[in-house]
Amino acid sequence: MRQLTLRLPDQSHRNLRLIAAAREKNMTELVIAWIQREADALTTDPLLRALYSDPGFPTRDFTQEEADGFLKADAAIPRELIEGAKKKGKRAKR
Repeated sequence: MRQLTLRLPDQSHRNLRLIAAAREKNMTELVIAWIQREADALTTDPLLRALYSDPGFPTRDFTQEEADGFLKADAAIPRELIEGAKKKGKRAKR
């Protein structure tokens, strides 16, 4: 685990302390939960969500819903990006 020192305005520190007390958590737990919510909100791709949520990836079995999500995400990739990636791969092998 890493340690981080935050410099907060006095009012923000008071607010954080009050919220933590009201939720019966410590301030660190609140900050960790906030970071996780923000990361989840940024991660809309189902494959990336599976990667971030499961440290055992890729050894676990996926649900049919997750597999369907992967297929939909792949289908949404513009053809030009796929073709461009293939061309770059061929150039790199030379």
